[in-house]
Amino acid sequence: MLLVILGLLCTAALGAVPCNATEGWSDNFDDGNLDGWVHDANANAVDSALRASYSAEVYRPCNLSCGVWSFDVLDIGEWQANWGPGLNVYFMSSHPEGSNATYYCLRITKGTAEAGLKYIYAITSLVGSEALTPASADGMEGSDLRGVLHHIRVTRNAAGHMRVYVNETLMVETTERTISTSECLRILLKYDYAIDNVVVDDTTVEAYSPVMMAVAGGVVAVLGVVVVLKRR
Repeated sequence: MLLVILGLLCTAALGAVPCNATEGWSDNFDDGNLDGWVHDANANAVDSALRASYSAEVYRPCNLSCGVWSFDVLDIGEWQANWGPGLNVYFMSSHPEGSNATYYCLRITKGTAEAGLKYIYAITSLVGSEALTPASADGMEGSDLRGVLHHIRVTRNAAGHMRVYVNETLMVETTERTISTSECLRILLKYDYAIDNVVVDDTTVEAYSPVMMAVAGGVVAVLGVVVVLKRR
């Protein structure tokens, strides 16, 4: 009976959402074109990187909902110097021309800090007209952030736990299960940023988040105490 209760509690605590699989793909833009991407005239492949002549939105079909999205970002800072407009990478998104917009997005912006400026990394979401920012964190500070190179890695597992790593340092994490499907990977950028080495990987991410594991661990501990007391 205790095992049955444990199973039910763990199922509730560790409830996972179905994952959509996709064939992994990558693009380093070395071929000088944007084959495979849907884009406007403002997007270009320049010097082996995705660039925008002013403001551009590009997207590529992708149904990955669990796995790893990674890319490199170079802060060029050519427009408004350090006060660029930011970068949005919609790693799970509905089709941009669809009627029911949904997405999970990594938004990179800048704010003021003691050293002058700082990066701000946020996971945002949109379901219909409800836009939320479930998690955000401050990153690197400096008086001049132009020329900074970020290696970004976003992961999402079957339980909806998302993590954002910047140069392999965990920066922000949250758990969201409202959205379980994706139609494309979408990037909105100005010409302050260059994107390179985009990789979409369906590698399995750890099944459960630390918080969920702690809940399950607590359940096991409590039931263990109950068993000991009953035996006495």
